[in-house]
Amino acid sequence: MVDQEKYKELFLSESQDHLDSLDAGLVRLEKDMGNQSIAKELMMHSHTLKGMAATMGYGELSNLAHSFEGMVENIKNKISSGGIDMLFGAVDELRRLVGETMNIEKEQYAANPLVDKVGELEDVDKKNEKDIIEQPENFSQIKDVKVRAEKLDALVELAAELMVNKLRLQTVKEKVSAYLFTKQNIENNITEAENKRDDEVETFFSEVLDSHNQLISELQYQVLQLRLTPLDQVFNRFPRMIRDLAMQEKKEIEFFMEGSELELDRNILDILGEPLIHLLRNAVDHGIKKKGKVTLSARRVKDHAVISVRDDGDGIDWNKIDEMRGKNKNYLSREEFLFSGISTSEHVTEVSGRGIGLSVVKTKIEEIGGRVEIESEPGQGTTFLLHLPVSLAIIKALLIRVADKTYALAITNVSRLIDINSLEKKRQADQFVAVIDGESIPLLRLDRVFNSSTKDISEEDVSKGVVVLSQLKDKKIGLIVDSVETQQDIIVKSLNKAVRKKGYFSAVTILGDGQPVLIVDLESIILAY
Repeated sequence: MVDQEKYKELFLSESQDHLDSLDAGLVRLEKDMGNQSIAKELMMHSHTLKGMAATMGYGELSNLAHSFEGMVENIKNKISSGGIDMLFGAVDELRRLVGETMNIEKEQYAANPLVDKVGELEDVDKKNEKDIIEQPENFSQIKDVKVRAEKLDALVELAAELMVNKLRLQTVKEKVSAYLFTKQNIENNITEAENKRDDEVETFFSEVLDSHNQLISELQYQVLQLRLTPLDQVFNRFPRMIRDLAMQEKKEIEFFMEGSELELDRNILDILGEPLIHLLRNAVDHGIKKKGKVTLSARRVKDHAVISVRDDGDGIDWNKIDEMRGKNKNYLSREEFLFSGISTSEHVTEVSGRGIGLSVVKTKIEEIGGRVEIESEPGQGTTFLLHLPVSLAIIKALLIRVADKTYALAITNVSRLIDINSLEKKRQADQFVAVIDGESIPLLRLDRVFNSSTKDISEEDVSKGVVVLSQLKDKKIGLIVDSVETQQDIIVKSLNKAVRKKGYFSAVTILGDGQPVLIVDLESIILAY
């Protein structure tokens, strides 16, 4: 038996992967009862889990994994719904036992009564055990290495600090160049040799800095790639969950997953699971009446990801939402009201119905710099769209000046930069609009947005500055700023929740000169105006 404490975390991580694969495989086998390939996959995962548990000295866990292996071998040719249920029960018991070995509270993995019937299906001859798993003749080279999360975080932090130093060096280079230029202009008696030496110093400094920048950029890219994790690590738990919910609700649900190979920042995946559970449970409980389809999909759109949960049910009853808004004298938009914690369900079930879920979804997604969108038509079903950053570490941003302060704008929703004096402007009601490509775009001064004083904008307010044309889907606004300094990659650091709630800010960054700069939540501004 190995030193347990040393390998416990590795055992937990590996065993959870195998248990998730067992759940996913059983869901597939239930739909394709005679598939020998799936049965063999199940036996391979249980066989590996058995060996891991035996090595760690977890006898009960090892024995149950062995029994599971035998169950699949015995019933793969005469599988029944009852047999599948027992196999799912065995996986639940395996999870409970794994939890116990890690001192996880037993309530988290309640014992499944179906496991008591495991013995009825087990009759495996140990002498033939080696024949159950066919080992390939040649093993491929190991391509994945597990790294402790805190070590990875430390590496990311180091790369971020190197990037700050890179910006500082750039500042030093600019100052040296300015000094040499000034020196050459004020000293008339500088010899040609001295001028040449100064040029050589500047050239050498530039070459070293360029090389340094290239290396840091490559390190930054490679480190961020380490943080990216396939979505299937979250998605793979859902086929089993949907299957169990459908049985509980006595519904026929077809569940589809697309795009699970898409990779996102590991810290985003840590948050994403809970919102998706709420949305999928709602789809089964509220979206589908008796029979229908639920689809979970992910795709990359430019520099962000979109994850959607769609059902083909009756859709949201917007008339009912409007009626409830009227009764409550609530002036929130339809979507805001739906996310405020209300429920349109007339019955509270164990699955959903109290209205808390959507509020949790919105809060969690916004915590990681994302947003939630709803698309629903009566009789056409409902789709929840989660717009998420791919990485939480570094983004491309514009540095802008507003009222003598510097802010950062993520370029994701920036379409164009336009000198305000080159635009045709006109007043409409209590605001000005700019005519851009034949379209009237509302103009907002960013400092007034921060102060919540966008009304009664004056001629002077729209007489100078730069317009940052911003777009979210079909909605466009023109943000007026004093000037645009530069575009650069910035390191995103989390912002205190209290500060985030006070204004349109999502995070903070540190510039090369050590100056802290707030990152403007451009999407929230577009949606608000």
